[in-house]
Amino acid sequence: MTILETLNQPIFNLYDFILWMTALQGLIFAMLLQFRCEKSASHHLLSLFVASVGVGQLVFFASYNPYLAGILGHLGQWSFAVLALVFYLQGPLLFHYLRTLTFGHYRHRRVNWIPVGVWLAVSAVFLLYWPPLLERFFWRPFVLIGTVGFVVSTVYGMASIGVIRRYSQRLEDRFCTIESLDFLWLRVFTWGFLSIWIMEVIAPFSYHLVPWFVQQVISHLPSVVEMLMVSFVIVAGLMNARRLERVSEEPVWDEPRPDTGQPTGEMLRQLDKTMRERMLYAQPRMNIERLADELDMMPRQLSHVINHYFHKNYFEFINDYRLEQACVRLRSPGWADKSVQQIYESVGFRSKSSFFTLFRKYAGMTPNQYREQSQKVTK
Repeated sequence: MTILETLNQPIFNLYDFILWMTALQGLIFAMLLQFRCEKSASHHLLSLFVASVGVGQLVFFASYNPYLAGILGHLGQWSFAVLALVFYLQGPLLFHYLRTLTFGHYRHRRVNWIPVGVWLAVSAVFLLYWPPLLERFFWRPFVLIGTVGFVVSTVYGMASIGVIRRYSQRLEDRFCTIESLDFLWLRVFTWGFLSIWIMEVIAPFSYHLVPWFVQQVISHLPSVVEMLMVSFVIVAGLMNARRLERVSEEPVWDEPRPDTGQPTGEMLRQLDKTMRERMLYAQPRMNIERLADELDMMPRQLSHVINHYFHKNYFEFINDYRLEQACVRLRSPGWADKSVQQIYESVGFRSKSSFFTLFRKYAGMTPNQYREQSQKVTK
């Protein structure tokens, strides 16, 4: 008997075991999170999200296990529709967790009730009238109601990708070195669950188009991935969440700032001269607040100048100085005996991968190629 065949054994099969493992995992982790001392909004939202994943697996178990499905069936289709609400909440909880974690606030608005409103509308429509045409794909109202829930979560998952992208941009408004502010785990977290929800949406439409083997993979893979993702979320979230730098959701230069007058050409030239002469860019942890203090400016004023007059964000502003000076040193005979690592560290970089990536974009070639080409020209 193959593994896929054991997944479909009646009463209690391997698939049921996976569902129960993920459910217990999610619910236990959710309780443990609640017993921790930290009581921030992001902490509560993560706990609710993990709990919703665990409950979602129990809903799958109750829906497809012959005995429990029979018991619930006696209560009517509304019993399944009520359980399906959990699928409408997973995406919104992920979205609000990410926003609260990265931007430091949670706003409860009426628009947050939209997923519940969609669930009520879909449940009412398809429990009161079930078109026979839909039975080919969804075979009963609960499956369609649950699928719409995964559509809602998918939309919020895509919005969560936008939150992470916006967060990355805001970091570049404040920091010149962001590789130490590791938030790759947030991307893995979000893309992992977004992929699960997309698979759940596709599943009903694909059953009639693919072989039995592929059907089983489509049916059971999301639960297996979800079991792995719950463990990843807990470990990565607890280890890295506190290390995230919370930022403003709006660009710094768009915030209200005192009327200090428009910078003149002489002021901009003096700023450029100060940056070069004092090599302020060479300090690895020089964020915008520290640089503004060094230049006797306000951070919002400096951000405004960098964005509107240099046409860069802070990350680009500082690293362009670093890359320009790195090129000078790679061409200089006085630095010929220095390694590339010594050169990039001397101008403020601490990450080899970050330097090589930015240098390739800046010069169109690797640092070693640039140095070799420069040596050929001087000869």
